[in-house]
Amino acid sequence: MVKNLSNFKAKNFYKVYLTTHNLHSMLIPATAKACSLTPLTATLRNCNSQYWQVDLVKCDNKMYFRKGWRRFIDKNSVVDGNFIIFNNAGACVFDVKIYEFDACEKSIMWCRKNQNQNQNQNQNMMIVIVIVMML
Repeated sequence: MVKNLSNFKAKNFYKVYLTTHNLHSMLIPATAKACSLTPLTATLRNCNSQYWQVDLVKCDNKMYFRKGWRRFIDKNSVVDGNFIIFNNAGACVFDVKIYEFDACEKSIMWCRKNQNQNQNQNQNMMIVIVIVMML
């Protein structure tokens, strides 16, 4: 049965991750803007634009990320106390940012790798520009 969930309004929401409560599913706040119809699959996208499909399940008039949630948590090294911000980008896609205990965004290995590659490319470009200017 497909139901319209018109009470979802807020585009962004956050959760504090606790293994005891969120290991296998994550409750979506009732005021959060999720997908308009259920059942659906939502997409969670991290800082490196990597995607994870998670089931969006309604149970007792509450919405949850369920099947696929644990894989997302494991692959993004989410631990107790991490602060997770969800931004509904539309079409059941959520951009997800994860913050550490020190309130800084979590440094995920593939994100650091891409940032380092971009920095190296920028440094190489600067070296080329300097050499060309010297000629």
